[in-house]
Amino acid sequence: MDERQFFTEKTETQPQSLNCPSCKTVGEYQIRWIRRTKKPSLPGGANEEDRARLEEAFPGASKDAPLQTRSGGALAPPIDGEIVLIMGLPGAGKSTVARDFVAQGYARLNRDEAGGTLRDLVPDLEGLVRSGVTRVVLDNTYVTRASRALVVQAAARLGLPVRCVWLSTSIEAAQVNAAWRMVSKYGRLLEPDEMRKTVKRDVNSFAPGAQFRQQRELEPPDPSEGFSRVETMPFARTQDPSMTNKALIVWCDDVDVFVERAPVLRRYYNQGWILLGLAWRPEIADKAMTTEQAEASFARMRESLAVPIDILYCPHGGGPPVCWCRKPLPGLGVVFIQRHQLDPAQCLYVGTGPQDPGFARRLGFQYRVAADFFATAERGQVD
Repeated sequence: MDERQFFTEKTETQPQSLNCPSCKTVGEYQIRWIRRTKKPSLPGGANEEDRARLEEAFPGASKDAPLQTRSGGALAPPIDGEIVLIMGLPGAGKSTVARDFVAQGYARLNRDEAGGTLRDLVPDLEGLVRSGVTRVVLDNTYVTRASRALVVQAAARLGLPVRCVWLSTSIEAAQVNAAWRMVSKYGRLLEPDEMRKTVKRDVNSFAPGAQFRQQRELEPPDPSEGFSRVETMPFARTQDPSMTNKALIVWCDDVDVFVERAPVLRRYYNQGWILLGLAWRPEIADKAMTTEQAEASFARMRESLAVPIDILYCPHGGGPPVCWCRKPLPGLGVVFIQRHQLDPAQCLYVGTGPQDPGFARRLGFQYRVAADFFATAERGQVD
C-alpha cells in the first residue's frame, strides 16, 4: 500500500530568522514547508504490515493495534483521575500554567526540577499513581510525538487518561519570555560563555539556539496519539499596570547621523519622552575595536545631544545567534523595559534595517522607519 494513503499534506508558512553569510545580518523571512498529519483511520484493505509502517511513521498512532502497550505491558482498568501533559517551546509559559493545576490539587512532575531526561520521569509518574495520586501534571517541552508517547504509554498501563495542553506560544513571544526571565533573575543578559555554564544548574538560562532547535522539531499534538483531548492555549501577555513610562528608542550606529538628528531627539525629551539608543558593535568580537573605543563613541553622542540618553549595544559577531542582545532578538529591549518601567504600547522604536520591524513587533513597540520619522519630525510633527 502506498504510504501516502496514511497521511494528508498541508502547506504552511512560518517566520524564520536567517543569517546572511556575507553581511552577517539577520533577516526575517516566511518559510514554506509541508506538514504531514496522520489520517484518522487506516485505509481500507490495510494489513498488519501496513499497520507497522504507520506505527513507524507516526509512533503510537495505530488505532487498530491490539489493546496492548508498545512495550508489551497489559493495560490497567480505568481509574478516576487524569494526567495533564503541558507542552510548548522553552519560554512558552508552561510553568505558569502548571502552577494553576497545582493550585487545583495536581501533583507536578517537571524535568527541570527533577533532573535527568523525559524518560526518567516515567518511573516517578508510575510511583505517584501507585501511591494513590491520580491527578498529575507534567510540564516539559514534549515537542515531538515520540517524547509524548512515553507519557501516553505509561498512562495506559496505569489506567489514566491523558489530556494534552498545548501552549501555542509563538517563538517571538517565547524569546521575550526567556529574555525577561533572565534579566529578572540576573539583572542583565548573560554572555554566551556564561549561558553555557549557567544552564547546567539553571535550565532557564539557555541561549537562543535552544528555541530555534525546538521550533524545528515541533510536531503539533493530535488526539490520535492517545490523548483524551487536546487543548490549544494561545499566549496572551499581561502588562504590569505599574509600568507606564514612554520612550523613544533609536538606532544609533552612526555618530554623524546621530548628531544631525539631535534637535529632534531633544524636542522629544522636552516633551516627556525617555530617550534610549541601540547599536551593534561586531568589531569588538572581531578584535577591530575595544570596548573602551565603543564607549567613547557613545559618550560623544551623549555630549552632542546634551540631554540624557541610555545606550545599549551588542558586542557579538554575526552568524547564528549566540546571544540575546542582537536584533531581531529582544534582549536589549527587555532590559530597557525593566530598567525604565516602560509601557511598550507607548514606546516608539525608530530603525533602519530589515530586522527592525521584527524587533519592535516582539516587544510590542510601535515602529517607524528612521528616514520617514525624522523627515516628519523635522517639520515640527511629533507622534
